[in-house]
Amino acid sequence: MAEFSYIIKCLVISLVVVAVLQVRVNTITAEETVHQWIQTSSVGKYTQQVAEGAVLLGRNVAVQANQFIAKNFGGKAEAETVQASRLNIELKRAHK
Repeated sequence: MAEFSYIIKCLVISLVVVAVLQVRVNTITAEETVHQWIQTSSVGKYTQQVAEGAVLLGRNVAVQANQFIAKNFGGKAEAETVQASRLNIELKRAHK
């Protein structure tokens, strides 16, 4: 029963937030004001820079991993590819 009451509480809170955002002050709604604030905020610029840095980090890690695998397990490492070459491992079955 606690789960059901939690769902109902979340629904009510969501409806209240949506209703409050539709309140019109002068000629603009609260939702439009918040949207404009988010677009002009410097936080978005910093968040974009962090995201770009994370993508660059991921790419660099993938390239370095590819080069490490190719160097240690054979194959050709290309700086622009992120696919690892196949490992040259030969498995033999032991007979008793």
